[in-house]
Amino acid sequence: WGVLAGIATLSFLAYSRPAHRGGVLATILTAACVGAGIISMLPLGRFMGLGVGQLVTVLTVIALVASLSRKTHARSRFQNLKVDPTERTRHATSQFPQGARDWFFLAALFLVFVSIAATASLVVFSGKPFFADTEGMLAQGRLFARGMLKGTSTEFLPGTGFIVHRANEWFSIYSPGHPLMLALGSLFGNKEFLVNPILGGLSATLMVALAYKRYGKAVSCSTALLFCVSPWVVFTSAEFLAHATTLFFITLALYSITSWEDGRKGAWMWALAFACFGLVITRPYTGIALLAPLPFYLYSQGIALRHLMRALFGVASGAAVVLAHNYALTGDAFLSPYELLLGTGHGPGFGDRGPTRGYFDLWTGLEYLFLNLRSISTWLFVWPIPSLSLFVLALLTTRIRALEALYLGCVVSLCAAYTAYWDFKNELLGPRFLYESVGILILFSAIGLVRLIDLANTRYSRIALGVCFVGCVAFSVWMCAFSLAPDFMAR
Repeated sequence: WGVLAGIATLSFLAYSRPAHRGGVLATILTAACVGAGIISMLPLGRFMGLGVGQLVTVLTVIALVASLSRKTHARSRFQNLKVDPTERTRHATSQFPQGARDWFFLAALFLVFVSIAATASLVVFSGKPFFADTEGMLAQGRLFARGMLKGTSTEFLPGTGFIVHRANEWFSIYSPGHPLMLALGSLFGNKEFLVNPILGGLSATLMVALAYKRYGKAVSCSTALLFCVSPWVVFTSAEFLAHATTLFFITLALYSITSWEDGRKGAWMWALAFACFGLVITRPYTGIALLAPLPFYLYSQGIALRHLMRALFGVASGAAVVLAHNYALTGDAFLSPYELLLGTGHGPGFGDRGPTRGYFDLWTGLEYLFLNLRSISTWLFVWPIPSLSLFVLALLTTRIRALEALYLGCVVSLCAAYTAYWDFKNELLGPRFLYESVGILILFSAIGLVRLIDLANTRYSRIALGVCFVGCVAFSVWMCAFSLAPDFMAR
């Protein structure tokens, strides 16, 4: 409620003409309201965190008010607030990358992110799976690396994990996409701990290239920075979770669609087909949810039928691989190993989910959705202010075109799909069921950051914003280094 009151106060400032004293009073009121919201969200035991959080919050609000409370009427600052998202791409940015400097920038970003995530994997997780789920995925990946679907010995059998034992054979319950990725790491000298950092680096590189093509250099650089300072992305890329693979494929799909207009439509449609294939074989339910808005976008753009068929071919091929995988392991193409071990009540759906899960309805699913969104607002950047603030600012200040509607539609469809899942509240290194939306969330947060800098067009307000941003990043690094990482290592 404190955050909402602060937003309401800022909205009042935007459409009024506060005098000097009125502006100071509104600044104090806004800081108090947002500070109250911060106190309600941070653990009360971390007094230093509270102090830093409130300080940065006050500085942020002062910067915002300074950018709005000028001698001219504040309303004039907002008359043309909703800008065309492609206004920064008038100089052939669709050809990015095209020079040595562009490729060097992307290569440097990839290496920096992989270095950060690989270091976190070795230092925080000791280069080993942290959860029972990922132990099973790693074991299946090692079987794949040796050309096996089922294990007959205990060589790779994990001590924990979701494993099916049948007639002196064993196998994990997961779809084959991510174990196949881990198998690549196993083939290169048992370097499986590098797979997720590399996938995270590729996802960051593709999203930054997409941002440059669509929105220009400022948003692209902001996207690169926010990817590297997001603890949610870094920790998930440092572990063995399958969500890193799914993020890579959905990012590749969005990049292919964004690049479709550069003249090589056939090649980019094949890349889109490959991305659809990867999504379906990695996490089928998540993949279908993410791809749900795609047919509407392709139809609205009048894309030729032969190009649509290529995307459909990718989905159908992925489904065929999943069905064949099910048949080889369970003897029934429509019975997955997941359902064989845990039962059909473990999947999505409303109603009675079994004696251990209870009754699950839409209202409970919406409650879990709210909890996940609140968790994203904490885990996305681990700032002392809500991490989704810049995302919301981008929505308020950007005209939504067809591509923007597609990006946001992927987030909405993913949230809607998991609202029907009884275990939606379960978190691993953050709200993992919505992790595939993190690239889009960071992209729009970068747009919001650039728009905030555009609004704060005075020297003092930009200095204040710079101090606030550096303070937020420093607070995030401090929390990760002295709170989150030691907590993971202690387990």
